[in-house]
Amino acid sequence: MLFGKRHFLLELTDYEVRLVQVSGFGHGYRVEAVTHEAPGDEGAINRALYALGGGNSSSRNRVRVALQPRSAYFLLAPLDSSQLVKSAAELSSFPRDHLRLDDVPYLSQIIHPGTGAAYKSNSTQREWVFAGAKASAFEDFNARIDAAGAKVVGAELAPIATIGGVMDYMRLRQMPGGLLTVFLGAETSQVFVTTRERLVATRTLPIGVKGLIAACQQAFELSGEAEARATLFAGGPAIAEKASLIIERLQREVETFAGFYELQAGQGINSLCIIPPFSALEWVGGIVAHGMGTPLFKPDYAAWLEFQGASWAPGLDIQHLGAAWLPTFSLIAQYNTHGSTSTSI
Repeated sequence: MLFGKRHFLLELTDYEVRLVQVSGFGHGYRVEAVTHEAPGDEGAINRALYALGGGNSSSRNRVRVALQPRSAYFLLAPLDSSQLVKSAAELSSFPRDHLRLDDVPYLSQIIHPGTGAAYKSNSTQREWVFAGAKASAFEDFNARIDAAGAKVVGAELAPIATIGGVMDYMRLRQMPGGLLTVFLGAETSQVFVTTRERLVATRTLPIGVKGLIAACQQAFELSGEAEARATLFAGGPAIAEKASLIIERLQREVETFAGFYELQAGQGINSLCIIPPFSALEWVGGIVAHGMGTPLFKPDYAAWLEFQGASWAPGLDIQHLGAAWLPTFSLIAQYNTHGSTSTSI
C-alpha cells in the first residue's frame, strides 16, 4: 500500500484550495485527512498534496475536482416540443441565445434537474439545467493540477456538484420546502433553490466578494482595497459592528430573489445556505439568515458521511468544517443510493 494510488477531492476557488484525502471514490470510502491552502501562487495545490502526504507523482495521486471559474454559467429553462427532439449538440447554442456569453469555445452540459442524468433527445422531461464555462478555464485548471503532480479523474463545476449534495442532505434530514443556496463568487454569486427532489430555480446575482470588499472599505472609511480586504477576511470582532452594513446589498439581492421565487412558485424558503469561497467568510451566512429571519443551513458532515455508508479516520475533526466545504464533499457522495439515478447533478 505504500506505493499505491492516493485519492483526493480537490476544490479550487479564487480564494482557497481545499483538499480532502479519501480511501477511494466508491461506496464505503473513508475520509483520511483534510487541508486547505491560500491559492496565492502556483504552488498551492502542490503544498496541499504534500501536507497530506501526496507528494508529487501523477502516477499515484488521483483527484476529483470541483471548479469555480468566473466564466461559469447556469440556466434552468424549459424546452418546447420542437427543441426536445434535438440532440445535445444541436442545443449547444441555447445558452448563448439566453445569456450574454463571450464568443469563445465553452465546455457545456445539459442535465436533468432532479437526477443529474445527461440530456437525451425525445425526453418527456421539459425543464433542463444548462451549465458550462469557457474551455480555456478548464484547460488552465488542468495545467495547474498536472503541474502539481496529480491526475484528474473527474471534474465538475462546484455549484453543480453541490446541488446534488444538498439534495442528498435534505433527504437525510427530511427537510421540507425549499433550501436557498448562495454561492459567493468573486464578482457575482449564483443562487439555487432546491427541494429534496430537484433543482427548482436559479439566478445569478450581481454581487460577490469584491462587492463585500468595497462595502467594507466604505463602512470603515479605509484608504484602499488591500486594507479593506484584510479587514473583511479577518472577520470576528474586527468587523462585528459594521457587518450588517457590509452585507446589506448582498442581503437585499438574496431577499429579492427569495421573494420573487415565493411569489412565482407559491412555496416558501425554509432555510438558507451561503457557501463562501473560503472559511474566513462563514460569518456572512449567519448575518444574512438572521436579517431575513430564515434558519441557517449548517451541514453535519459526520451524519452525512454515515448516511453515505462512509467513515472518517480516528481523531479527525470534521465537525468544525463549515459550508465552504460542501462542494468538496459533494464530489464523493453517492446520490443514486438514496433514490436518485445519478452520482451528481
